[in-house]
Amino acid sequence: MSDSMDIDDIINNLQDDKQRLKSTDDQSAADDARLLKQAWIKERTCPELLSFEESLLDRIMLRVREQRLDDTSGGISMVEEPDLDKAVFIRVVSDMAKPAVVGYETVELEKGSVLVMRYSAIAEHLKLGDVEVV
Repeated sequence: MSDSMDIDDIINNLQDDKQRLKSTDDQSAADDARLLKQAWIKERTCPELLSFEESLLDRIMLRVREQRLDDTSGGISMVEEPDLDKAVFIRVVSDMAKPAVVGYETVELEKGSVLVMRYSAIAEHLKLGDVEVV
């Protein structure tokens, strides 16, 4: 299996995370996990007929962002600093007015394109959410 997460992994993580939430949030997290699973099944069967579950996904993404990703228990950081000189695969997810600067050249980043670039060239765009690492 690849390193990427599928919907079952996301649902399982949500279910695991609900145990860490306060008791008042437990029911909400369980409901969101159930709703996410239902939405995913419906999306697979008839996506053209259903509305986008924006509020559900916003709640789930908020929980994901609130998780403490840099667990330093045991004195070891779980998140390493990126090597700014390493090349990474990126996907451009929004239209941007500002191109990426690579050395003395500029590279236009068109929405939907997949590129390989140095992390240092796209770090600002990554922080802004204009690109994502794939």
